[in-house]
Amino acid sequence: MHLKGPDLADIFPVLGIPAPSTPPYDLKGQLKRNDKEWRLESMQGVIGNSDMSGLVVVQPRDKRSLLTAKLTSKSLDFDDLGPLLGIPPDTQEKASAEQKQQAAQMKAEQNLLPDKPMHVEKLRAMDMDVTLDAKQVKAAPYLPVRAIAFNVKVDNGNAQVTKLDMAVANGTITGKLGLDASKDNPTATADLFLQNLDLKTFFQDSKYFATTDGKVGGKVVLQGYGRDLADVLGSADGAIQFGMTGGSFSELMLALADLDIQNALFIYITKDHRIPVRCVAGGFTFAKGNAKFSRTLIDTKESVIYVKGNVDMKSQTTKTELDADSKVVSVLNIPAPVLIEGKIRAPKFSLGKGFPLPVPRIGDAKDAPCSQMLEDILKPS
Repeated sequence: MHLKGPDLADIFPVLGIPAPSTPPYDLKGQLKRNDKEWRLESMQGVIGNSDMSGLVVVQPRDKRSLLTAKLTSKSLDFDDLGPLLGIPPDTQEKASAEQKQQAAQMKAEQNLLPDKPMHVEKLRAMDMDVTLDAKQVKAAPYLPVRAIAFNVKVDNGNAQVTKLDMAVANGTITGKLGLDASKDNPTATADLFLQNLDLKTFFQDSKYFATTDGKVGGKVVLQGYGRDLADVLGSADGAIQFGMTGGSFSELMLALADLDIQNALFIYITKDHRIPVRCVAGGFTFAKGNAKFSRTLIDTKESVIYVKGNVDMKSQTTKTELDADSKVVSVLNIPAPVLIEGKIRAPKFSLGKGFPLPVPRIGDAKDAPCSQMLEDILKPS
């Protein structure tokens, strides 16, 4: 049996198998039948830029047939998993004409989250038990995923991803995901734990790599509703918590704002252009898609930076304010907050209301209670 096309989801009307949306694919295997059971053995080929092999079995049953699959990939392109969530793959690689059009539209609208509806009603057509083990993952330098394994079971439209284990940035992301499409308005859930992610690896191949460091951890517990990722996050309730122990930020990262932030917020810069960091702690509290910063701060050697504001996932915009209390006497500090506003994908930076010239500051800020704040965030559930 040889299957080839622009999107694996297109086989549903032909074979009745609710395959996920994918980049262009080319798969072959030995199709066998044992009584009523169909088996695609020795399957191998490519989906997008990822190799794929394994066994697929379909067992007819009275109510819903059962599809069982054990899949492996020696080299999986992480970008090829995007269509599962309605995110188009990299259009510079393998992508269908429809996916290229979707990517262009998202860029033109400056949207980060896709609003392409996922055909979740297909999940009610067949029960499934699918395992994927990708020994090696290729990903963009800013998303250092190195391996991924998970099991997904579908029972009458309720899909639950368990045993999720991702090797990311020399650390791990574990947990479970869910998409209950048994009702007309699907419910999506996420319960993830991030541990020992190396901040430096997110800046590989960039000028910020040498002067950025720190170990990041956190938790994600969210629930939202809808048929596309934009709707799900635009209606989400829950929380995201994150923390970083020690490390440093690069002075060059501040240049991303096209603003001399180190003069707006007093931050000590060492000779090697590092911003020494004692800790980062905080997160977001989600209420119907409105993510509000919750007790979020960056404690540097010379100042405490407070992050306030919110991210509106419905409009995909942010209105965030960064303000700092200096720990030392300074004549360089401009007592005005930094504002970050606009689309998440392309925010604008500016100075808020304040005295326009540097003035002396007393510098009486105290170290943040890093150990106490990070203890609850970084410990496993």
